[in-house]
Amino acid sequence: MENIKNRKLTHPCFPQPEGSDTKVWRYLDLPKFINLIMTKKLFLSRIDVLSDLYEGSLTRQNHVISQKELESLHRNGNKMGRPSNHKIRESFYVNCWRIDNVESEAMWKLYCPLNDGVAIQTSYDKLVNSLNDVDDVYIGLVNYLDYEIESFPTGNVFYPIMHKRKAFEHEKEVRLVKAKTNFWSEEEFENPDIGLTINWNPSITIEKIYVNPYASPWYFETVSELVEKLDLNIKIEWSKLKSTPLY
Repeated sequence: MENIKNRKLTHPCFPQPEGSDTKVWRYLDLPKFINLIMTKKLFLSRIDVLSDLYEGSLTRQNHVISQKELESLHRNGNKMGRPSNHKIRESFYVNCWRIDNVESEAMWKLYCPLNDGVAIQTSYDKLVNSLNDVDDVYIGLVNYLDYEIESFPTGNVFYPIMHKRKAFEHEKEVRLVKAKTNFWSEEEFENPDIGLTINWNPSITIEKIYVNPYASPWYFETVSELVEKLDLNIKIEWSKLKSTPLY
């Protein structure tokens, strides 16, 4: 078990935070929160169906490097080459969190635009430990680059998955990644699943549940009753953004 954890935390494509006790957050609408609690499973989305079309793509410099590598393979008689970038993108699945010791107003607006939903909060270390029984899911910090003038390392298909454009730097993303590499060797790779799930125990991983600061009082009461009926021993609070200002 410890060897699996160490392998995840030392993978070159998955940078780790300086403090493992730093808080991490996931902002969810209520149906997704209920599904997480009821199923005890985390949902990982296939990256090519996410809203950012650049997910898993290459920077300009990396694209040039990639093209030269393919030309070299073909010159040396390797007609098979390697799986296309499109095929690679269709085989990667991610689950995203935000790392920061304070919550984000922007994340509330982005992921709970109807002034509902909750944020589940734990520590990075607890999130890592929650994956101990899943040996093929990696976790680390996303790096942000200027895709016009910068590049990331080559030689591993995880690098494009763990890099995003600087415009998304405010997300401070922690990314859980699972790859279905068996698809790369299949001649036909049609209609891959748009998502997959992994076992996850909310009651021992989640430290606190925060209710959207823009929700009505009845909404807080409803979420509180739901958490109680589901027998979750997790503290529930209003978002800190709801505190009364002092003048």
